[in-house]
Amino acid sequence: MQEQIEFHNLIEAREKLSKVSKSTSLINAPGTIRSLGPIAIDYIFKTLKSEFHIEAETFRVDDDIAGLYYALSKGYKNIIYTGPSKQAKDLLRDTQT
Repeated sequence: MQEQIEFHNLIEAREKLSKVSKSTSLINAPGTIRSLGPIAIDYIFKTLKSEFHIEAETFRVDDDIAGLYYALSKGYKNIIYTGPSKQAKDLLRDTQT
């Protein structure tokens, strides 16, 4: 079974991943899209994938439309968008099918 690791920053993620020996997926914690920004989150995902065996990553953008567009432009398939924009939800649905 795959374990999901939620992280707030790179150091915390490394500490959690170093204690896991099974298949792992990553997800950024709620609010990190605002505190770190989408570019930093993307960097963390890429860095961790080069250091650990990561099966999947989920890019949580909360209600940040710019973050959603960034994640889509970088090819992320597992994206959590919680905002009210119907257009953003439609775009996300269309790219995930």
